[in-house]
Amino acid sequence: MLVSNPAILRACVVSAADGTLVVRTEGQNLYLYDKHEMALLLNNFYYPPSMSNGVNLELILYRMVRLENNVMCGYKNGSGFFAVKNNKVIVIAVYEGNGFEGNRVHAMVDHLARLLE
Repeated sequence: MLVSNPAILRACVVSAADGTLVVRTEGQNLYLYDKHEMALLLNNFYYPPSMSNGVNLELILYRMVRLENNVMCGYKNGSGFFAVKNNKVIVIAVYEGNGFEGNRVHAMVDHLARLLE
């Protein structure tokens, strides 16, 4: 994913059942997985009002957050994230860039989530 889209900084895949880590980017692009954050993120998919104060990912609070059709996105100061949930996993990508880059990241994360279903 990182090779195909340089706007993606870090990514991970977690279980949609309980938020446990399946795979994440490593090395200098290490995704900072936190079990508590993932539990809260998973809860947001089932109870969207819990996102009213924003969403934390990698210790960053994203305040501009939206959830629509199992696609969650957030934005803060030139960077953002997409999280796409299917029945098995949630694919998450953190990116840097503008709306155009965000659209490309969204398409890639959505495609990967469909492949993993």
